[in-house]
Amino acid sequence: MLLKFKEIKKQLQIQWPMLKWCMPTDPEYFLPSKDQVQKFLEDHPQPYDYRKGLYECEEYSMGLIVDLRRYRAENYRAEKEFSYNWAVGLALTITKEDLVHYQNFAITTEKEILIIEPQTNTIKKPVQAKEVHFILI
Repeated sequence: MLLKFKEIKKQLQIQWPMLKWCMPTDPEYFLPSKDQVQKFLEDHPQPYDYRKGLYECEEYSMGLIVDLRRYRAENYRAEKEFSYNWAVGLALTITKEDLVHYQNFAITTEKEILIIEPQTNTIKKPVQAKEVHFILI
């Protein structure tokens, strides 16, 4: 299933009404299933250990996006599903504890937003952040 960026932005603003800035890289995105996201994460473990000040949540989050886009390009097929990037992005959030945290998210075929914790490759339900400053999809 494909979804235009403006519809994706609406979904994100419902989840995070305080969203300050949302930057698309494409006009449309393919909505993966939760199982597809889970399989990708299982098949692509994070290659580096956490290193304070050097390899933290922002590097994990950006790395996951790069790995996913590379995987999609390497496995490109002419079918519609493979002609578009997945609706998976990264978000810069401020937690309720005032901590800055980068994390990934996916919008699934059910239009459900899932949070991907990039340091552990785990999926969880979104929680309300104090602030969401930036989203790149």
